[in-house]
Amino acid sequence: MINYRRQGSVLFVVVMLLGLGSDCLAQARAPQRASVAIKKLEGRGRNALVLTPRYDSNVSGEGRELREWGRVRVEYATRPEWLDELTIRFFALGVMRVEGRNLYSLYRKEVRYMDIKGDSDHLAEVYVRPSAIERYGEIAAVAVEFVLDGKVVDVATDPKKSKSLPEQWWKDPRVVKSEAVTIRDAHILNRKESPFAFANMQDFEAIK
Repeated sequence: MINYRRQGSVLFVVVMLLGLGSDCLAQARAPQRASVAIKKLEGRGRNALVLTPRYDSNVSGEGRELREWGRVRVEYATRPEWLDELTIRFFALGVMRVEGRNLYSLYRKEVRYMDIKGDSDHLAEVYVRPSAIERYGEIAAVAVEFVLDGKVVDVATDPKKSKSLPEQWWKDPRVVKSEAVTIRDAHILNRKESPFAFANMQDFEAIK
């Protein structure tokens, strides 16, 4: 005679174990929370100036003297294994002394990157045109905002503290709306727009 009670108990245990196994598997496969960590930011002063890259060409004649660009560079880390998209907002503040007073130029650039592999060794750069550096002065302060899914997840500025600038000067009305500050967004380029587009391409993420 078949013992249906015993078979039912065994079946119940098997179902429970399978259920627990599914729960554990689901937890193991749960997506890791996306995050960004800024490691280093640089871009102000003479040390941040870089020469226009020179490429070999079959065009005859000698090129003109290479000019200096203002470069804002940030090093950062990401997780999990892949990010579909990451937005970085770059800000640079140039300063020039004119007739005894400081005049400022605010450069702003938003760049969207795609397919960012989880790593601790990422680079991103933007460049201020040589004519802007020559005409409106060197860069005195820089900042970046990292944006994931529409939210700012990390921020950095150099210098970290300043007696003459508010904490988040790049969006503070006392700076942005000041008569001494001129917005010059057309003078700042991402790598794709600049002569640096083909220099060390493997070191940078694809721009969307």
